[in-house]
Amino acid sequence: MPKILGNLMIRLGDRITLSGEQVWCACGDSRPKDLIIGSDSYVGFGVEIFVGTEVIVGEHVLIANHVLINGYDGHPTDPLARARGEGPGESGCGPIHIGDYAWIGSKAIILKRVKIGRGAIVASGSVVTNDVPELAIVAGNPARIVRTLERPAEWQ
Repeated sequence: MPKILGNLMIRLGDRITLSGEQVWCACGDSRPKDLIIGSDSYVGFGVEIFVGTEVIVGEHVLIANHVLINGYDGHPTDPLARARGEGPGESGCGPIHIGDYAWIGSKAIILKRVKIGRGAIVASGSVVTNDVPELAIVAGNPARIVRTLERPAEWQ
């Protein structure tokens, strides 16, 4: 079972696999934050999900071990505001959406306001700061498209 912190509204689909220790956290103010994980998805050991506004994981998604899904900055960029212990404000949090059939490699980091398209692959150790198109393979820091997969014939 994951360690759940904060005012987190969790909706899980059917046949989800949660592998070992995980942390799921609602960040920022006390308003409820949404975490949705679709059916037939897998969430690996050591995954940390920090929900700034919402995190939506589609169906048939594979999230490997030690992935960080971070929709919340934690601190403001202004050094004096940080010294005063202020939060990052509205600009420091945002949604993360991971499309159906996506695969997130181990130790990848996905940051706020990112959408990962259906069937996309995020290579191990990548840092995703921008949207990833459907069926794209991204790698690196920051993650860049290295290849595009063929569209499966069964997809509409």
